[in-house]
Parts: sequence; C-alpha cells; structure tokens
Amino acid sequence: MSDIEEVKQRSDIVEVIGGYVPLAKSGRNFRGLCPFHKEKTPSFFVFPDRQSWHCFGACNAGGDVFSFIMKKEGVGFGDALRTLAGRAGITLRERVGEKPEEKEKLARLYQINQAAAQYFHEALGLPAAVAARQYLDKRGVNQKSVADFLIGYAPGGHEALKRSLVELGYGESDLLLAGLLVKGDDGSTYDRFRNRLMFPIFDFQGRVTGFGGRVLDNAMPKYLNSPQTPVFDKSRSLYAVNLAREAARQADSVVLVEGYLDVIIAHQYGFQNVIAPMGTALTQWQIDIIKRLRLGNLILALDPDAAGEKAMLRGLDYKKHLETQGILDDSPEVKDADKLADEGVDYIDTENRFGAEVRVAVLPAGEDPDEVIRRDAGVFKACLEAAVPVMDYVFDVVKAGLNVKTPKGKTEATLRLLPLVAEIENDTRRTHYLYKLADMTGTSYNKLDAEASLSRLKSRPGLRRIPPPQADRDLKKALSSPLEEYCLTLLLKYPDLMAGFSGLDREYFEDTRHREIFDAFRRSKNLAEMREQLDEALHDYLDHLANASVKAGAVEGKFKQCALRLRENYLKRVAARRGQALAQASGEVTPENLAELQQPSQEISERLREVERQLGGRQRPGQGGTRWT
Repeated sequence: MSDIEEVKQRSDIVEVIGGYVPLAKSGRNFRGLCPFHKEKTPSFFVFPDRQSWHCFGACNAGGDVFSFIMKKEGVGFGDALRTLAGRAGITLRERVGEKPEEKEKLARLYQINQAAAQYFHEALGLPAAVAARQYLDKRGVNQKSVADFLIGYAPGGHEALKRSLVELGYGESDLLLAGLLVKGDDGSTYDRFRNRLMFPIFDFQGRVTGFGGRVLDNAMPKYLNSPQTPVFDKSRSLYAVNLAREAARQADSVVLVEGYLDVIIAHQYGFQNVIAPMGTALTQWQIDIIKRLRLGNLILALDPDAAGEKAMLRGLDYKKHLETQGILDDSPEVKDADKLADEGVDYIDTENRFGAEVRVAVLPAGEDPDEVIRRDAGVFKACLEAAVPVMDYVFDVVKAGLNVKTPKGKTEATLRLLPLVAEIENDTRRTHYLYKLADMTGTSYNKLDAEASLSRLKSRPGLRRIPPPQADRDLKKALSSPLEEYCLTLLLKYPDLMAGFSGLDREYFEDTRHREIFDAFRRSKNLAEMREQLDEALHDYLDHLANASVKAGAVEGKFKQCALRLRENYLKRVAARRGQALAQASGEVTPENLAELQQPSQEISERLREVERQLGGRQRPGQGGTRWT
C-alpha cells in the first residue's frame, strides 16, 4: 500500500470534516451547513460508506477527504497529504512534495541532534557531571540503560555545546533552528541546556528529534524540553517509542507512564513495552502513533491520586451537561467543571480514538512506577495484570466519593457519569455502562439511554466516528476506483483519445489523485510537462498509471465506454445522494428548499437516459467480471 492509499484508508472522512463542520447524523450519513458558501438550511452531506462529501447547494462541490482539506485549507495535494498523515500518525516514507533543499534541511537537523546527543552522552563522564551520575545511581539506572537511552549531561557553561558543534561544521543558524541555542536580547547566542541531565527524544524511526533536560540544582524549570522545531513537536512525541515498539507488538499492549525515569527503569527490569507521552495528557497525534502498532490494549499505569483527582471525569463534558440542565456559569458546579477541564485527561475519548480497550493499572499510593519496580518488580507486574477497563475505574472513583444510596448521591453520580458513558462510541460497551449506571442509581435504563443520546448530539456536534476493524475491508473496497485508473492509463498511453471525445469532466473522478492528474493532463502537452505541474507527492502514482499494461486494439471504443461509464456512475451518485438528502431533510424542508432540491432531479434523469442510450445496452467496462488489462 502506498503512503497515499494508507493515509486515505486511515482518514475517516466524518472525523476529519467533523473537525471543521458541525455534523449531525442523518440516516446513514451526516449533514451540516456547507463551509464553502453561506446557507441557512444544511445542504452539505458526508457519506461514510463511500468516504466522500457533496454539497447540494449553491457550490455543488464534492469529493473525498483530500479534496476537502485542499479546498478548506487552500493548499495543494502534497500539503493535504501531509496534514492527513499527521492526523493519522503516519510517517510518510519520504517527505513528499518538499523541495530537495527542504529535505536536506531536515536531514541536517537530524544530524545536528544526533551530534548533540552524542556530545551530551560523552559529557556524562566529565568530572563536572558527578552530580548527574550520582542522581542516576540514586534512581537505580545502570550503565546499560545509560547507553541504551543515550542519557547525557549538558555542561554548565553558556557555550560548551555551541563550540563543539561549530567545530564540527554546523552554523549558529542551524543550531538555533534545531532549538539547541537561544538568542539573547543583544543578538548573541548561548546553549539552551546547561547543567542538566539530558534525555534525547527519538522518533518512531529512531532519529533524535529533540531533548528533555532535568535540573541538577534548584534552577527552574525542573524539566526543560526542546522548543518546537521542523523535526520536534512535543505533542507528537512519545518517549522510547523506538525502543518499545517491538516488545509492544509481541505483548499486544503498550503501557503508558509519566516520566523519563519511569520508562527507563521499566525497560531495565524487563517491561520493555513502556513509553511516556511528552506531557500530562495524550494528544491525538500520540494516540495515532500508538495506533500504528496495531495493538489490542493500552494500559495507563497511574498514581491513584493523580488518576482520581486530575485525570478522570471530563470537566468539559460535565460542564456541557450542567449547561443543558440550566445551571448558570457562575455556579460552584460550573467553576469546578472549568477546573476539571483544564486538568483532566479525556480517557473516554482516548479509548474511542485508540479503537481498542484502554485499561487503568492502579499503583500503590504515593509511589511512581520506577519506585514500585525497584522495590518489587512483581508488584508492578501484578498491577498491570490487574488493570481494569477505564470506564470501570471511572465508576469506582465516582462511587467512592459519593453515597449513591441517597437521592443526592444518585443525582450527582448521574451528572458525572452519564456524559462520559454517552461519549463511548462502541454501542455494546455504551449499553453495558448504561445498564451499570441504571443499576447504581436505580434509574430507568430507557431514560438514561434517551438522555445519553441527547448528550451526544449536544456535546459532540461533529460526531466523531471511528470505523471498527471489521469495516477495514469494506472501506478499502469503497476507496478503490479501478475504472478511474484504467481511464487515466488509456489517456496517458494514447493522449489523442481526448481529442475525439470531449465528454469527460474532472467531477466524474471521485479520487482527488485522479482529478489532479486529469487536470494536469488537460493542461500539458506531454508526460514531462504533467510531472512539472503535479505535486511531487503524485509523481510515483503518475508513473504507476503511465506504466500500467493495457491490451492493444480498439482503444477508442474502450476509452469512450470508460468515459461514459464514469459519467453514468457520477450521475447515479449525485442522484442517489440527492435522494438521500431530500429524504433525510424532509422534516425541515420549506417550499423553497423543496424546489431547490427537486429541480435538478429531472435534469439528472435525462442525462442518465442519454448516457444509457449511448452505451446501447452493451457489456460495459467493469461489468460481468470484465478485467482491465
């Protein structure tokens, strides 16, 4: 599978568009106000089955997930690909679409970071690093772990690293771009990291992208990370993911802890599927990186106080639920919800996005993972084995703080738990916890189910949707378009075909790649010109189409049949989706809306009849088992 195909398959169009446009469920599809023109009645539809979108209003635009990002962000195909790849946690095999000099700049930054990591690692043996070595000894870090994680020391001088790297041929501007230097008010530069224990941060491929530094005195901040650079983004980084990925695959699970030393000690004692996010909460990017490992379990190893007080009940959803109950913004409940929103970790949404079970391993009170492991690794192992589903843990936390035998306690439990249960995407799991809440509070299941449905609509207008694993095959089939590929292959091999047939339009191509290639074909005289006009991200795919084999003979007839079939498919798609839109909007249709929706239907029917007449009832390309060769 190519990068483009993988990105498209793993980019759920409802989730992507829902981040830009509030969508509401409408039958099997989703509907909202078109983001590309002003309208009062929603005419913009997203079709999950085909992973496509279409506006039946004034702009009449449509396409796939790439075309939406291109149109909404005003970018080319390569930038849209990179945006979606980042969302999906996919590292492109090459940084497609970038100019050679940009690729060289990124490669140089990786080299600089590697050189800096090696410098820090060697500096750990200096006499000045005695405090750093003592700290590692105190925390139980052995020499193998120091080498495996390339732990180092940043000397206390202002220009120690700077001098070393400049001697290797790197300029100050390069070091500033890498985040290793800081520019002072007077324009001079100095080392960002000084007198700190250094932890290099590696990406999925094992390249050094940045650093975390811990103080060895009373300086602040206690931990200092590299700033965001072209190769480092804290929100997209996971500490030790390069070392943990194989062990995680073998164990079918990954364990998340909070600190560098927690990870290092875990690996040192044989728990090699342990990683840490670069912050207090998991981000979408980090979850997507973990999803690339295709694991069945994500275990959160947490201190019970932190888990219960800071990382549980989603303040944001709790606040929204309070608002639906008419509770005022200045009430104590809403103020408390604001605090929870600032501090909380959205574990329910984490589970939804992860697409598999998230469990919580509760550690002994007051002990960090590394302390538990060093005291007794068996205890840590037992905690992991006893990990409970995250929602069960949330129930336990809430129940422990309330008297659910009283009306007040039951009401409070419902207020806190129902918005979270409503967030669960999996229908079976959501039903299970609705019954559990009903049993806890003595409330009717049907009443809770109705309130949960309302909560989902009000709190999540985008209605994020994650296709279940069993839908992968159907999704891949929906995203394939062999007829479009064959038509373009014919054009690339026999360019004169277009001169004898003008009835082919870019809108007939659902796949944005094919639209881009078709547009370039119409603007170019030959394949070389097409390559110049196309984004570099599409060059390999263009070569694939141009080099595909086709049987010689009767190519004019084959092309005409292809083009007519593409037109027929396009008209059928528009007709079907317009019918769905009309049916699903029937409750909100005004006489003006009805006329607007119905008016094009007759025209589409007439165009379809004309295409069918031209096809003449003969065997059509792609039907009856016809294989394109």
